Amino acid sequence: MVGLAADLFSLDKLKIIDVSNNSLTELPAEIGSAIGLVQVRAVNNQLAALPESFGSLVNLEDVDLSGNNLASLPHSLQKLVKISKLNMAGNNLTVLPASISALTRLTDLSFAKNSIREIEGDALAGLTNLSSIDLQQNELVTFDSVPKSQKLDQILLAFNRIEKLGNLERSPNISVLDLHNNKLTKLPDTVTQLFRMKTLKVSNNDLGDINPRIALIDSLVRISIEGNPLKRLKPAMRTAGAKVLKEFLAM
Repeated sequence: MVGLAADLFSLDKLKIIDVSNNSLTELPAEIGSAIGLVQVRAVNNQLAALPESFGSLVNLEDVDLSGNNLASLPHSLQKLVKISKLNMAGNNLTVLPASISALTRLTDLSFAKNSIREIEGDALAGLTNLSSIDLQQNELVTFDSVPKSQKLDQILLAFNRIEKLGNLERSPNISVLDLHNNKLTKLPDTVTQLFRMKTLKVSNNDLGDINPRIALIDSLVRISIEGNPLKRLKPAMRTAGAKVLKEFLAM
């Protein structure tokens, strides 16, 4: 299927549309008339842009447009204030736009597998309901747009180019922090204050040392640190597991 009939969106009771795994290059502007929609899935198509009318779908709660060719998002996206799940993974986006900041009901956000270099205007800071952020496989050099949230559970940032990490204190209840395959030379001290963290992945960075205060995080049961130029840890220690590593760091 390469196109959608415009009259499809005149159906009064249309709640869900799933047109995944086709060859769609666009969604018609008439989609904005289907204001009863709560879920839109158009995964693995060839969408190059979204119509501005997409912002008229004010009752949307779940949007999955992963696996397309989107290079930008309409400004009207900020009107989707009921949305809780947004998946834009596997597109051609270079910026996570400031308009995302208006989507304060978001719980799950994925912009993985894009080419994102910038998060505009600390766009994630006010998203206090977020539980998961997935920005893996992008081109971020800095990540400091952390939500001011008690609910955030995981931040996935693997396979970027991150050299600087900041503002983790905004989300003290993080349990999974995945930073493997980046360019970090040092972890910020705030990592050691994530006292509910269970998993820390920092393998294949440029870390020369590990803050021994990590040993004080009782909940931490999984650590991956291999592939770093760590000066005081023997190679065998780097793969020995969280329990052994924490005992060594506590000495």
